[in-house]
Amino acid sequence: MHGKYRQEIGEMANKPGKLTRQDVTCPICWSMLVEPTTLPCNHSLCAVCFKKHVEETSLCCPCCRLRLSIWIRKVVKEINFLMKYCGRGFKTR
Repeated sequence: MHGKYRQEIGEMANKPGKLTRQDVTCPICWSMLVEPTTLPCNHSLCAVCFKKHVEETSLCCPCCRLRLSIWIRKVVKEINFLMKYCGRGFKTR
């Protein structure tokens, strides 16, 4: 299953530079991607759609059902680390 997605990623990398409407459309809301979140399986979703999907349904890609739980935990750890150590110099209003 994962080999198929690696092959698709390789094929996308070899495409000429033009983007299609499908490349910039969120598969959940069908609008143009806003703050795109690209998953390890190379599917992209709007950040809001991704967050809502994870909160309401499962920790799987809505397109191919690849489990994302380990990837999500890693990303959350990295964000928390950055906020803790890099966010100190920033003041909020």
